[in-house]
Amino acid sequence: MGKLVVREVIGTTSASTPDKAKPFLDELCDAIDSKRTTSVDFSGLSTITTAFLNNSIGRLYSLYDVSELNKYIKLDASSLTPFQKEKVQMVMKNTKQKLSQEEIKGEID
Repeated sequence: MGKLVVREVIGTTSASTPDKAKPFLDELCDAIDSKRTTSVDFSGLSTITTAFLNNSIGRLYSLYDVSELNKYIKLDASSLTPFQKEKVQMVMKNTKQKLSQEEIKGEID
């Protein structure tokens, strides 16, 4: 299993903006496209914003099936503070709900 250290990918301890999310998203996509199981390590980050998470982890849900995400991307929860973990869970939950609502709307229209 490969390891992806977010701090090293974005080059800072502040995961705060959508532009910082792009290289992280690219690495995640590369891992999935290569069918490489990857552990994501958030250690050393002082800040993780929902803008960063929405533009990285959140975007994955519109690009890949949940089964692929679960198979290849493993979030290392032990590398997150309790507050950061809540943010990650909130973004994942909101993204899944939004996609479900869009699928339902598409079926109705």
